[in-house]
Amino acid sequence: MLLFLGRTVPTLYIPAIRTTVSNSKDILSYLRGRYGHSNKGKFLLVPDMQQGFELESKFDRLGLSVQRWGYYYLLQTPSLNTFWGVKEPRVPFWQRKLLCAISPILALFLTKILKLSHSKAREEFEIVKETFELTEDLLKDGRKYLLETDEISYIDITFASLSGLISLSEDVPKLYPGRTLNWERDLTEFSEEYVNDMEYLHHHYPLTSKFIERVYLEDRLNF
Repeated sequence: MLLFLGRTVPTLYIPAIRTTVSNSKDILSYLRGRYGHSNKGKFLLVPDMQQGFELESKFDRLGLSVQRWGYYYLLQTPSLNTFWGVKEPRVPFWQRKLLCAISPILALFLTKILKLSHSKAREEFEIVKETFELTEDLLKDGRKYLLETDEISYIDITFASLSGLISLSEDVPKLYPGRTLNWERDLTEFSEEYVNDMEYLHHHYPLTSKFIERVYLEDRLNF
């Protein structure tokens, strides 16, 4: 989601053949084919691959919705540069200074390229709600993982990583767009509407919220 430091899209470098694979979906496809049948790649396979592909497609769309919905409100916050890493010591000093100078231009660029508007943000939030409704229904039968697998799969990882960005749980690492690894979120920075949206998701989809927390608490460090 970040448009700095080569982090526009994830990239996998494969030293053995001196090539790279970009885009999360393409990376997963490569890993599934290369390691899916080995013990190292068991998280890439699920009993019902068709349902797995269907959820993967829905979560791809969720990622775009979270991006458009979140960025619309993020660009309005007084601490926008903080989100983008201006206080992150791992970012070189000159880049942090440059960010301060060009952030207004970058904000305009994002608004245009992502076609951000209030009406679009509300449309995208509806898609986020629909996706959470889907996961809530899946989790109602008490399953631990979305596809009833015994162990975590790439489907669970994908959903939790996208939804963790908008989780209100204190147990989910406070990682937001940008290199703000030590920044504690202060909800007063956001508009009331955006905060209400996140609270709506947290309270109306309790099973999904708990699922996201559990993936970060129990699976993230063991993966």
